[in-house]
Amino acid sequence: MIRTRSKCRGAVVSDGHEVAMCLRAAYLAMRRRFMRRFADGGLTNDQFVVLTVLAGGDGLTQTELVRRSHSDPNTISGILRLLEERGLVERLTCGADGRARRVHLTADGEAAQRAAAAAAETLQAELLAAVPPADRPAVLAGLRAVAAAMAAADPADRPRESVSRPVKPVA
Repeated sequence: MIRTRSKCRGAVVSDGHEVAMCLRAAYLAMRRRFMRRFADGGLTNDQFVVLTVLAGGDGLTQTELVRRSHSDPNTISGILRLLEERGLVERLTCGADGRARRVHLTADGEAAQRAAAAAAETLQAELLAAVPPADRPAVLAGLRAVAAAMAAADPADRPRESVSRPVKPVA
C-alpha cells in the first residue's frame, strides 16, 4: 500500500483513500450543482439519468435500465414509480415474458428530458472544461476502470430485475 501525506491537515493516508475522497468530492459537488439546476423542472439527478437513458433507448426492460444507468433495482423501481405517477413514463409487460417490464417515455417524459438536458448543458460544459482536452482520454479510461473494478468486486452489485409492482398489459 502506498501512503502519502494528505492535503487535509497533514494526515497520512493511502493513495486509495485519496482517490476515493477525490471521487467523492467531485461527485458531490457535481450532484449539488445539477440538483439546483434541475429544481425548476421538479426532477432529481437520478430521475434525469433515467429519462436520458430512456431517451436513448425507449422500451428498455427494467433490468437493462438498471445496467445502463449504473444503479440498482430498488432505486430504479422507486424512480420509475415516481416518474410513472407524474405521467413521464409508463411500464408495460413484455409480450414475450410476462414478468419483464418495458419502460417507455410518454410525450411529457420526452419534454421533461429535453428541458432538463438543456438545463444541464452549461454544467456539462463546465465539467468538461475542468479537464484539459489532452487529458480527457486518460481521465475517462481511469474512471471507467475504477467503475468496472468496483462493480466486479462484489457479486451483490450485479443488477437484478425488480418485480414488486403490477404493470399495465400491452394492448
